[in-house]
Amino acid sequence: MHGLYPKRVIDTVLDAMTDHEKLSMEVLENPDVGRRFAMLLLKLLKQPDMPALGMMKSEVCIIIGIEK
Repeated sequence: MHGLYPKRVIDTVLDAMTDHEKLSMEVLENPDVGRRFAMLLLKLLKQPDMPALGMMKSEVCIIIGIEK
């Protein structure tokens, strides 16, 4: 992955650590898990909206700090 996206994913995970410390550490410590997590986010962003998460694509973009 290139550009700012990987750093934005890491920054988002770090911000969420207090609420989800165990999951956050797994994403940060294991490069394979981190890559799969980043790919999952990209897959979700390709959807017009994410009813299963109860949020719209624009909300996910705001959460991870990228423009849609």
